[in-house]
Amino acid sequence: LVDVVGVVSGVEKESLTVAFVAGELRDELEKLGYNLESQITKFEFEQIILEPRIVKIVEQVGVDVAILCDMLDLLFEDLEKKQEVGMSFNSFVDSILSMRGSNPATVKDVKEQLRIIKLMIQESNSTAVKRIIKEFEEFKLEIQELREDFKDEQDMTTRRVQSTLPASSEEAMTMEEA
Repeated sequence: LVDVVGVVSGVEKESLTVAFVAGELRDELEKLGYNLESQITKFEFEQIILEPRIVKIVEQVGVDVAILCDMLDLLFEDLEKKQEVGMSFNSFVDSILSMRGSNPATVKDVKEQLRIIKLMIQESNSTAVKRIIKEFEEFKLEIQELREDFKDEQDMTTRRVQSTLPASSEEAMTMEEA
């Protein structure tokens, strides 16, 4: 019975927190002139969470605004894959509440973290491979230029040597007689 009361109390506390945050954010966004029926874009999200009154509301529920800003790319990554422009107000509130420091990590969180790390590694590898290929191409061109320069140098040296040598044996004898 004590456990049941504890669970019910926790659920009610969470409901009150969600209602408080949603209500406060709704009021502030309306004051700032945002239409809560339209989608919130990544740019708008960033602008909203940098508003001092919004920062105060968000920090009251234990969200670190700096970390929230750092996580913007990840928050909008899935939306971009679905080719959606932004998120609804409810998704906005859920995103903020999911970033509370007091939230315990779940298996879903760990799986999401692994997915993100895997994507980052793939992107890093892809970038590295592209860079290496580009540098090898540049190196290949430099080697070709050096070969051409070396061949030109050899040709010039050969012409110089040939120009200093007598053209025939008659010329050689004429030179000896003189």
